[in-house]
Amino acid sequence: MKDTVKTIILSIISISCLLIAIHIIFGSVDKAYAANIASKGYIKDKSKVIILVGDSRVKQMSYLNAKSRKNFLLVFSSGGGIDAIDPEGGYRWMGDILVSALNKYPYAPVVFALGVNFNGDPINNAKCTAIYDYYIKYYPSHSYIISTVGGTGKRTTPYNNSNIVAFNKKLKEKYVNNIKEVRKSTGNKNIYFYDLYEFLKDAKLINPGKSNKGTRDGLHYKNKVYKGWLKDLRSFVDYRGYKRLR
Repeated sequence: MKDTVKTIILSIISISCLLIAIHIIFGSVDKAYAANIASKGYIKDKSKVIILVGDSRVKQMSYLNAKSRKNFLLVFSSGGGIDAIDPEGGYRWMGDILVSALNKYPYAPVVFALGVNFNGDPINNAKCTAIYDYYIKYYPSHSYIISTVGGTGKRTTPYNNSNIVAFNKKLKEKYVNNIKEVRKSTGNKNIYFYDLYEFLKDAKLINPGKSNKGTRDGLHYKNKVYKGWLKDLRSFVDYRGYKRLR
């Protein structure tokens, strides 16, 4: 009888430990899930992979059909700030996934689209460009596309559209106005600037700061907007010539 009780107790402990381990492992991975690493079928042509790095907006793109996100490898962290890819720490699981993708597709263009979660924090803003530059410098086989942050609808803080406008201005100042200095300091000439904010606004997919048109909640977009975003971004790469970006 005692042996039976002991066996049951040990079994319960083992199962509990297993459940805890699963929660830790998969809970972490869920925060930085790379959809196309797990689903190889969406990468139709490995020679034309585009690595898109972002937050929950990019995560929601993973729910689109395969045609809409053809050849996009999505690397994201829900609610992720720049710490998500900080080589010195932060959410290391996302950084590890990004590095894995960079090594797996050593010539793929990389699109950085983080920033909506910075909430206008000047420390995060400054840290962001430094971390972008780190990858640009130490993974030089890639070309890099720095994207502005798409606008938000009629919301209050922390996701205020005015914060996004201010952050985008800083990005443009560095990666457009001072791009020669960035290319010199990183040793990488293949750096490009993609203005997502203006595209979504000009295409009238959203109405930033004025209404929630095209959004689910003022922050996250509807599928039509995500599809338009990916289509335009793919055209941005194609227009410059994939081989040239490589």
